[in-house]
Amino acid sequence: MSVTEQIPVYVGFDASSNPSGINLFQAEDVFAVNNGGTGTSSLADFGTALSATDVVTSKMYAIEFSGTAYLGDRVLVTSVSSTAASSLAFVGASVSATTASSINMAATGVSATNVSAVSLIVGEAGAPYPMPIPAPWAWTMVTVAGTAESDEQNIGVGATTSTQQSSTDEIEWDTDEERFDVKATGTYELTLNAVLSVASTTVVTLKMYSSAPGDAKLTATTTVHSSIDPQSVTLTMVTVISNGSYAFATTTDDASTDVTVEPGTTLMLKRLK
Repeated sequence: MSVTEQIPVYVGFDASSNPSGINLFQAEDVFAVNNGGTGTSSLADFGTALSATDVVTSKMYAIEFSGTAYLGDRVLVTSVSSTAASSLAFVGASVSATTASSINMAATGVSATNVSAVSLIVGEAGAPYPMPIPAPWAWTMVTVAGTAESDEQNIGVGATTSTQQSSTDEIEWDTDEERFDVKATGTYELTLNAVLSVASTTVVTLKMYSSAPGDAKLTATTTVHSSIDPQSVTLTMVTVISNGSYAFATTTDDASTDVTVEPGTTLMLKRLK
């Protein structure tokens, strides 16, 4: 038996509200939503009316959304809002996205087993010098001995040095001044491993600066024996260094005996916070 499309009928009434006959529904006839109808006379109008309907719910459950790259056994939400999100994929207990923009997340805590990124920035909102992760660092190593001198001079003067640095936007070794130029305010650790030799046994003074001119932030003395040199001495200083300042170390002899900074001497600066 074939099935053909049917048009509903309804009872017509005359001006006195008396039944007057059976009528076919016309294109302009509709059932109101309150009476169980759609309130519209076409599917196109129904879609427009439905999309404008305000739906408020405290719970939403779903077995499966297909065709939108989401598969899961249940979704429970109180509210969902987003300005823009594209190329999203939700699979099981994981969420991945190629592009997501203008998403607002508020939570009392965020935890994860694994987090990976090319770089992270940690700091208070609006802070001028947030802390990058990994932390900035730079070091220089003497590969050819420096100038023998009894007066105070920077480690690296007259020497050939090899330098590595994580980013010149944060810390940069100045080969002309033999110092680290600091480009972000923070707490830094300056470490010196000096390999020293002298013409005759003498006391050498090592100083570490975080800016100049000014007093040394750390001073130490060591006796270098000419019969057993070169001698290795290590100093470490932790201090706050401001943007635009610099850090360096010096040698001085107390009896006009020339001090030579030998290959293997290293000077490292790294940011702690």
